[in-house]
Amino acid sequence: MNIEDVAEFPFVEAMPARQLSRWQRFWQQYRVFKDLVKRHGDLVPQVYAAKLGGVSVQRIDQLCLAGNLVRVYWDGHAFITEDSFVAWAKSERRPGTRYDDLTKRQVWKMSTEASREILGK
Repeated sequence: MNIEDVAEFPFVEAMPARQLSRWQRFWQQYRVFKDLVKRHGDLVPQVYAAKLGGVSVQRIDQLCLAGNLVRVYWDGHAFITEDSFVAWAKSERRPGTRYDDLTKRQVWKMSTEASREILGK
């Protein structure tokens, strides 16, 4: 008698299902990950991609939504495909403007220079 034959009886559904062992679950998840790598190439964790790219995780999210990076999920974790990450890293990227708070001394110096230009002194 096969397992499929037994599953046809209505009382079988109410019986507790046999749990997979820890190693069976591990190998099952490993096969899924291996299949992802086969389809998409090497994968970089999203957090590590942000660190390597010198950007925030939120910026990586924006790039994925814009289509510049390809994101793949496995077991609740986000990965970026290596090919899309390398292509993005090699592309010309305009650096963002950094905002630093000015000190009182810098503000005073800039204001005196600006007043000298206006007054022509």
